[in-house]
Amino acid sequence: MDLDLTRLRMLLELQQRGTVTRVAEVLSYSHSAVSQQLKTLERDTGFPLLERAGRNVRLTTQGQVLADYAGRIFALADEAEAAMANSTDEVRGTLRVAGFQTVLAAATPSALDALSARHPDLRVELTQRDIEEGVKGLASRGFDVVIGEDYPGVPQVPTEGFDVEVLWQDTMHLLFPRKGPYSELTRGLDALREAPLAVDPEAHVMGRWVRDLCRSAGFEPSVRYSTPDPFLQIHLVRGGHALALAPQLIIRDGVDGVDVIDLPGPPRRTLWTAVRAGAETHPAVMAFRQALAGQRPTG
Repeated sequence: MDLDLTRLRMLLELQQRGTVTRVAEVLSYSHSAVSQQLKTLERDTGFPLLERAGRNVRLTTQGQVLADYAGRIFALADEAEAAMANSTDEVRGTLRVAGFQTVLAAATPSALDALSARHPDLRVELTQRDIEEGVKGLASRGFDVVIGEDYPGVPQVPTEGFDVEVLWQDTMHLLFPRKGPYSELTRGLDALREAPLAVDPEAHVMGRWVRDLCRSAGFEPSVRYSTPDPFLQIHLVRGGHALALAPQLIIRDGVDGVDVIDLPGPPRRTLWTAVRAGAETHPAVMAFRQALAGQRPTG
């Protein structure tokens, strides 16, 4: 049985993504090209790998078995690449990193400075993705590293098939305006009973955590401004339009026109990086993780 790696990659993507359309988008193929390659893979194996499921397709039992083995094949390839890279003293090549906005904006530029000075032959490519999409891209080899975050009670850390390393814990703060009617409220979480909130959408991990935090305090937050952009949230607070919560990472250098209030606990998010199991010893991965961990804020 002659197995083509490109076709195996498509099958693995289908297992991860769920539809041929998404596989085509991720791999930059046409829908018909992906379908044709998967049919060819069926002929190569002599087994039916796909079956109709309404207007879509899904993996058969044999398709699931082969996709699982494809994951193991690509994991072994990662181990081989890491072993070869470790046979030299050089740190080079291209590292594809996916992450979310606050860490990309506030931590990675300085990490890139450090990497450029230490390892000038290492090229790092950054892509902003939400955590779920980043992890899917990591599993299907579209990314080499994913930066993610966890909040108390809202876990997001991937486990099976990944090596996860904690970067640091980042304290969360409540932000108050210094002008407007909400500036007169008593500093504390209870102010959100009376003031509108600027927060991530509930589909995002921070958005779920903030809403859960308010609900556990006995009230439903008044979400007037739903945006995943933390800098827009801060701008809305500065303008006196809302209150918001923000991590230490993006306010560590101070925030003009905003009062930063500590919360009891204090609540903290956990920042982490994930790579495919077998790639954690790759010199580029280790260098990037070390450089990013060095950006840990104080406070």
